[in-house]
Amino acid sequence: MRGVAKPAVFCYYTSMEKQPMTETETFTYFCGDLSYVLTDTEWDIAAGQIPTRFDIQNAEGSDEDVDYMGWLDLDDIDIFNEHSGRPFIAMPTMFGDGCYYDRTGNKYSVDSGTIGLIDTNYVTDTDKLQDAIAQGLGHLITVSSPIDCTECYYLDGVLCFGAQHVECVEIDSDN
Repeated sequence: MRGVAKPAVFCYYTSMEKQPMTETETFTYFCGDLSYVLTDTEWDIAAGQIPTRFDIQNAEGSDEDVDYMGWLDLDDIDIFNEHSGRPFIAMPTMFGDGCYYDRTGNKYSVDSGTIGLIDTNYVTDTDKLQDAIAQGLGHLITVSSPIDCTECYYLDGVLCFGAQHVECVEIDSDN
């Protein structure tokens, strides 16, 4: 299980040639119940890839890692391009549906029993995204380097997205 945060990454590379990104580039993610921002078809694809609490409990203490990453375009995955296939990260909450809060007091409404993170560039229905934000169903996070699944973990009901970032979101789903 990925329960330990790794040290900060100081330079992130976008291609096999190891070209550093510009310092001004930012990445914006929606953090919340992804069923609020994905189309019905996209949600059907995503929901089948999200690990359950049972999956996580079975992996504890074993050599198996739980994979919190999924893809919306399964036919477009390229192992040499981490952004192919429109990736997302999602985890189950401790008690399913309800309202959960992060460490800064932001509220996350949940109707799918999960909370996830997706780059806003991968959300095809921008009206759903804007509605979810306007209704306070989730929040936008802007960071200076991409968040990947190695920076996300689930530990004792706490969901952490972006452990290497100052803007890290930790949601306690055990309260």
